[in-house]
Amino acid sequence: MKKNTKAIKRYTKTLFSMVEISEVEKVISDISKFYQTANTVNNVKSVLVNPLFTEEDRVKLLDILAATLKLSSISVKFLKKVIELGAYTELPNAINTLTKLYFDAKNMSKAVITTSVKMSEQLKKLLTDTLSDKFKRKFELECLVDTGIVGGVVVKIDSNLYDLSTRGQLRLIKESLLSGRVSTSNIAPKVAAKDEPPREKPHKDEPPKVYKENVMGVTNYLSDKLAKDDSSEDWQVDFKKI
Repeated sequence: MKKNTKAIKRYTKTLFSMVEISEVEKVISDISKFYQTANTVNNVKSVLVNPLFTEEDRVKLLDILAATLKLSSISVKFLKKVIELGAYTELPNAINTLTKLYFDAKNMSKAVITTSVKMSEQLKKLLTDTLSDKFKRKFELECLVDTGIVGGVVVKIDSNLYDLSTRGQLRLIKESLLSGRVSTSNIAPKVAAKDEPPREKPHKDEPPKVYKENVMGVTNYLSDKLAKDDSSEDWQVDFKKI
């Protein structure tokens, strides 16, 4: 498996060097479509991974899918090499490698942003501008919604995860309590003063205020944390070690 991984990475870099930068998006799309189709259409994956099928069977299947999905000739050549190596399961690594090479060539990065409710276009722009200013490169955002994080934001950039979510903070509190680093008196809920005016209820279509504050606050928070550049911090998780 490790041998296949290294071989696919090498062939992927060769593929990248053979195509114009303007063609890379098409190649990434082609490989992604092929992989997704193989995983969703009945029996296609079996032909690609089951040792009872021959390489000739797999190439015939690839030709059929290439015509159906309108794959480019350079993408088909690469996929045939993958089939020859018996490395179909390494395609996600190939896609990731191609994407990283493409973004590096265009001085870009991709950030996956997870929030508990859908982000407004204003907040997307705010976060994009903050990341671009910090890293001195353009950013493409992929925005996901996961109600399980409760509130706040989770930002994934390359192999690093910046967990600013309510769930993440609760996890850190739990770990601190278990290790004896935090006293329960330090995390007691704040009791509102008697003369404190009632909080204004948000409009039914408007995200809760705490959500907006958390998302907008991520700009300063990220800047401070990234400035430290300390991979040992609790807030940063290296995906390569998981």
